[in-house]
Amino acid sequence: MTELKAPDRTLGRLIGGILLGALIGVFSPYMLLIAPLVFLAPVLAARLYAFAGVWPVAVCCAVQIAVAYGTFGPALAAVMLLLMVLPLAATLWLLRPGGGSLADCLRVSVPVWMLCAALALAAAQWAVGMGLADYIASLFRSQLEALPNGMADVFLAVFYGNEAPVSLNFLTYNLGFLDPAERALSIASLTEALRNMLALQMTGWLLSAAALTAILCTAWPMRLLAREGTLEKKRWTPLSRWHLPGTLAVGAALGYVVAMVVSAVAPLSQAVSVCLAVMTLATLAFRVQAVASLERRLAAAKMRPGARAAVIVLALVLSPFSELIVYYGMFSALFGPTHGVVTHYLARRRRERGDGDGFFDGADSDDDSDSDGGSGGDD
Repeated sequence: MTELKAPDRTLGRLIGGILLGALIGVFSPYMLLIAPLVFLAPVLAARLYAFAGVWPVAVCCAVQIAVAYGTFGPALAAVMLLLMVLPLAATLWLLRPGGGSLADCLRVSVPVWMLCAALALAAAQWAVGMGLADYIASLFRSQLEALPNGMADVFLAVFYGNEAPVSLNFLTYNLGFLDPAERALSIASLTEALRNMLALQMTGWLLSAAALTAILCTAWPMRLLAREGTLEKKRWTPLSRWHLPGTLAVGAALGYVVAMVVSAVAPLSQAVSVCLAVMTLATLAFRVQAVASLERRLAAAKMRPGARAAVIVLALVLSPFSELIVYYGMFSALFGPTHGVVTHYLARRRRERGDGDGFFDGADSDDDSDSDGGSGGDD
């Protein structure tokens, strides 16, 4: 049995962690704007858990709910509790000593985060009494109309690519430089475009952000705790051994292709919204697969860890690599030599001379593959 070290929880760490937790909670609403693809506040709180224990996380969550209550009211504060606090508590409970491996934790945390996101979306729509896309668009419009005319005109000019004055004097700051009718039309057009975009993409964005948050909230603190020796090292799986299980790889590929075809021909916005949600989730899955595959390939090429991280980050954020990496991840999940589901299936058929084993069993039960659930076996 692995002997665990006592956590290094000094008084300085505790006080610093509580202060950082309170700071994260205060700025949590703004973090949704800074990093819209992930719930940054719970990710930082999970990192804080590995640094200073549970009390700073409790302070962070309490401040976060208090800020949401004071800013948006009790109904949306309850939505914030459901969206970010409860799934974070469930995830950190999975990281207790004696728990399961990274794959086992991800099999629980990812569905929990996605379920809470779906429930939070429904609860938010019930709380505001209208579609959430309509509510956010109307809130954005009211905030834009509350600005001085000059600031609103600069924002609209920059957004639409028009020319704006080099500087604003007192007169143009208050009166603006756009015609009032043109300003009203631009605001209405921008608000409608925002509402349409949110109506199509909000569900997919929320679910994919929840899934990515679950991965980071589980993997990041587990890695740090295992390195520190306060958690069993065998529970951690290195990034180079992560991979999509066979059923998920095939399902994500089929869902991505079918959703792409349906969204191109379906006339109903609701169908397009569902297809975009499926494509967004599949894209996240294949990007995770691509990151793990690149980590394996670059490590095999003897590249330094810092250089590997830089290459992977650039591939994720720079166009056209950010689009191509999705297809690379799909190819790796299906045909990769290490964990490709089709590769494993064909190899198994050759070994067993076509004894009729199922296609999906080939990738998940092969002796050389890792455990199901998106990560590999133990070190």
